[in-house]
Amino acid sequence: MAITNVTSGAIYATVSAAILGAAPGDVIQLSAGTYSEDFPLIKDITIEGVGGLARLTPTLTVNPQAGDPLYQPPANAKAILVTQGAVTLDHLELTGAAVSAANGGNGAGIRYETGSLTITNSHIFGNQEGLLAGANPGANISIDHSEFDHNGAEDGYTHNIYVGDIGTLSVTNSYIHDALGGHEIKSRAASTFVTGTRIQDGLADSNYAIDLPDGGIAVIANTIIQKGVNAPNFAGIHFGGEAFPVYDPSALTLTGVTYINLLDPAATQGWNPLVLDQTVPYFAPEMTGLTLYGVSADEMLVDPSGLPVSGAAYTGTALGNSFLAIGAAPVFDTSSPIDIPEPGTALLLLGALLAARLRSRRVS
Repeated sequence: MAITNVTSGAIYATVSAAILGAAPGDVIQLSAGTYSEDFPLIKDITIEGVGGLARLTPTLTVNPQAGDPLYQPPANAKAILVTQGAVTLDHLELTGAAVSAANGGNGAGIRYETGSLTITNSHIFGNQEGLLAGANPGANISIDHSEFDHNGAEDGYTHNIYVGDIGTLSVTNSYIHDALGGHEIKSRAASTFVTGTRIQDGLADSNYAIDLPDGGIAVIANTIIQKGVNAPNFAGIHFGGEAFPVYDPSALTLTGVTYINLLDPAATQGWNPLVLDQTVPYFAPEMTGLTLYGVSADEMLVDPSGLPVSGAAYTGTALGNSFLAIGAAPVFDTSSPIDIPEPGTALLLLGALLAARLRSRRVS
């Protein structure tokens, strides 16, 4: 498998060596395949798979006995990849991160620490935490055409995606599903944008589809959310509830959202099954152009206390909201959102790698 720094032309034997040998701004390309290593800290570089997805995992367990884990905990006790600076990850698969309870029990596919992070065309699954991002006010994290699934430690504190107090989280054209005991997306960002994305609990005991516990500016647009039958919470979206007061400014806008509510209607107990709004001070969400399956119009007219909402009545025809029977819900699209290059493109990239090999000296 080829590991190439296409900026410098250097060829490497391991991904770790390529990372350690990279300068800020360099691009490292990995041919499709599996790389099981303890990866060093990543700063200010791009890592991208070529000709398919490059799978990065922790090191394999040597001579495993029955019941032993397939992978060892990452040596950094944090994540498969830990990022600082301006980092782009493209066409990667990250799986197998787990750390001990003493180290937090939250081994992540990606642990963001500082700088900016862009994730594109990647699949993060089967970790205790998918993406775990600490607080870094003003920072930006962008996720596009990517899939996060089956991340979580079944403890309610680990999620497919969790970001702390950053500037902006943007999730576009992605598929987020089957969080194990936690939220599909949990964001404490000042601004959260989820657009053109599919969020699905499946049969997992996923909590909220989108949890915004500190408020903030949030826009959910042209997105499909399917609330699963085993969800422990009745609402799809949670707004506020952990910060008193919530961020200033705070506003939640839903537009063009399709919501499929598979929960037993008795589970909602007369509360709004789409949004649990616990903002203090209270901000009534704006909701227009919604298509709601398994949600009655009456349920949309109450706030968290069971009182009529202030402002717009969400059943008003001018708002374009539709309330339909769950039996009319469409079949959920579970296809991958990841764009894999066509074979011709892959061959061109392979040619570029071979040319780089001829230009460069071998580095081990």
